[in-house]
Amino acid sequence: MAQLLLAGTELISGSTLDEALQRVQARLESWASDSGAYNALLLEVFGVQSSEATGALQASLSGSGLGINLEILDGTTLRGINGAYTSAAPDGAQRIYLNTSWLQTATAAEIEAVLLEEIGHAIDHTLNGGSDTPGDEGEIFSARLRGLTPASSAFSENDQSLISLKGTMVAIEAASTNTTPVSGANLDFEAGLSGWNFYDSVTLVNSTSISAGNNIWSISPSGGSMAQLTPSGYDNEFSASAKNFLGISDTSLNYINSTFAANSDGMQPTNFAAASTTFAANAGDTLNISWNYVSTDYIPYNDGSVISVVNLDAPTSFASIYGFSAEVFILGATSPGTGTYSTGSYGSTGWQTAKIRFLSTGTYKLGLSTFNLGDTAYSPYLFIDDLKGITLKNGTSFAPIGSDPTPPPPSGTPVVITDTTPPNAPSITAVTDNFGSVTGIVASGGSTDDTTLVISGTAEANSSVTVYNGSTLLGNASANNSGVWSFNTATLIEGNTYLFKATATDADGNVSVFSSTYTVTVDAVDTVAPTVTISD
Repeated sequence: MAQLLLAGTELISGSTLDEALQRVQARLESWASDSGAYNALLLEVFGVQSSEATGALQASLSGSGLGINLEILDGTTLRGINGAYTSAAPDGAQRIYLNTSWLQTATAAEIEAVLLEEIGHAIDHTLNGGSDTPGDEGEIFSARLRGLTPASSAFSENDQSLISLKGTMVAIEAASTNTTPVSGANLDFEAGLSGWNFYDSVTLVNSTSISAGNNIWSISPSGGSMAQLTPSGYDNEFSASAKNFLGISDTSLNYINSTFAANSDGMQPTNFAAASTTFAANAGDTLNISWNYVSTDYIPYNDGSVISVVNLDAPTSFASIYGFSAEVFILGATSPGTGTYSTGSYGSTGWQTAKIRFLSTGTYKLGLSTFNLGDTAYSPYLFIDDLKGITLKNGTSFAPIGSDPTPPPPSGTPVVITDTTPPNAPSITAVTDNFGSVTGIVASGGSTDDTTLVISGTAEANSSVTVYNGSTLLGNASANNSGVWSFNTATLIEGNTYLFKATATDADGNVSVFSSTYTVTVDAVDTVAPTVTISD
């Protein structure tokens, strides 16, 4: 039997990798042989009950093995990551990858830990129908199987990433230089559109609803305002004007046109709307900007959106966008396989966050653009804000979609991760009640009659903040360039006491320890003191 099948490399008997594979084999066989322990761990880590699917997995572990291909890749391709799992390699099969540079110094125990982590990702994909369990379920699985206590960061870690392999962007779940935020860029739009230049229809909105097919999309900002972009111009406008407005090179313009044409039956961008702003940044600075693409078109027709970061002082010295050294990067699109996030007909990406790191000091132009493809009808929308806002689909909360499993190839090369220092713990500075006769900040240890609270605080600038009730994940927020974040809870249960706490994850995936706990009791009774009337 074989849980993992080494591909493209000869396995040397007695090598450290060989020893690690044997340890993995023995560990999985032992676990599968005890049905009680087997089912308990599946429930704890992956949230699945005993079923026909778990029984089939148990039989594979005890019998023929998982048979997942294991491939050794160079460290640059893996962007410094030790190991990774994908459910859709370029050949369409699931695959586990290991970093050849790391293997040269790793012990058998360290390799075993990473292999079990990636096998955990594979099990999660199999049993949960491709839906990723929150946190790094692979790391938790690996630790539990080896009799260890998982790191607290594993329960909040965002383990998803992208690598470029054989000309294809591959979505992975990954195994495990602090940065400074850019100052001077107006990204929250609370002061209007000051500092931004516009092309075509760019407006400041508080919130809006868009009719797309049978869907009504309601989009709200994180604060009071956001920018709304939608094209309304003429055919061939993008090729004629986008280069000059965004400041991008001929190479970048050709990349956008040719990439969409290759994946959209020859259709290229026609009319477009765009916004740009210019600011100074130092090497190592970071910038996060949130965006939401909404399609009013339907497959087989397609529309799209891009982000651009141009170094005005040294045009060939690029920033890192989503981990790739590039001048432009494709964001949302309608048709599957054409966007980094693809919505399908009449869909929305939900609020996403583009992460940018500046690799050299200079003056930069940031641009965001959305466009029609092949026609000028059923125009898309692109919303911009500093933090993630709220998306409703037909009145129901809509979570951000995952990245496209087969996105278009990026225009640049991967930037290797070098920062391994976790950020400081975030803080929860306020929990706010907006309902009833008494509103305002609820002190820690206090009570409220509001069942939908606003939790706010500070964290490392541009970090991703994960909010919990005790050990239960509530959701995520993004700290802006000043480190400020806020999170709106779902409906809370009356009569319960909530133990709110949070972690922060930086651009390199390093996770902080938990914040201090902020305790609030939800009580349906309004906390206004009663009025007593005394009469004769």
